[in-house]
Amino acid sequence: MSKPIRTTGKKGMDYHVCAGTHHKTGTVWMASVFKEMADRVNTGFVHLPESGLRDRPGELETLASNSSHLIFFDTHSRFPSFLLQSERVRGIHVIRHPKDVAISCARYHSFSEEEWLHRPWNGFAGRTYQEAINEIPAFKDRVMFELHNIAGREIREMASFQGESNFMQVKYEDLMQDRSTSLWHDILFFLGFNAAETCEGILTFYNNSIIFNKKIKKKKHVQDGSPAQWTSVFDDSMNRAFEQQFPGMLEKLGYA
Repeated sequence: MSKPIRTTGKKGMDYHVCAGTHHKTGTVWMASVFKEMADRVNTGFVHLPESGLRDRPGELETLASNSSHLIFFDTHSRFPSFLLQSERVRGIHVIRHPKDVAISCARYHSFSEEEWLHRPWNGFAGRTYQEAINEIPAFKDRVMFELHNIAGREIREMASFQGESNFMQVKYEDLMQDRSTSLWHDILFFLGFNAAETCEGILTFYNNSIIFNKKIKKKKHVQDGSPAQWTSVFDDSMNRAFEQQFPGMLEKLGYA
């Protein structure tokens, strides 16, 4: 890792904190929030995929056991079972309307410079993922392509999350409309932050949210994050195809 992880901090946090997202559910936003939050409350921030610790569960469990409190972040919510089930852990799992995930994927994958989008895929006759999606002229067809590929994988992963009662499931759409920060306040309370840390957390949310900070909207990764975009993209045939491919998914995720 590039620098040591702080394993102790000032007294306050009652638990280790886990923050999990999925691709196109506010990952960059939440990573920025919780990384800054860790700095503000003087504790360690562990980005599980970037640190490589997700693939070294024994080392990760030792780190958690020997630390007073840490913030663990995972871009795909693939937390090991000892974090999902531990009484020493509180966490959030951020989800998004599956159809909006597909729309966001269809847009972002057409221009992003992320390395994996530019590697040849066997399933696309040697073309890259970006080449494959950009060969599809109609945007609605790109969305359907996503449902059969990366977006579909993300949707299934959202629904298969195995968090216990120590995890709060939070909708991206609710966070995007939380102008009063009342939801965020409730989240921080659930995660075990004290009053002073909660104040820091609200300021952090404010600093890193496209709701309040217009500079963030200019970043290349940030697109239109408005809720319910699917209502103007999905027609009847797309809705039927979605239900056939993901039966009961909207109900399971609370979007029915």
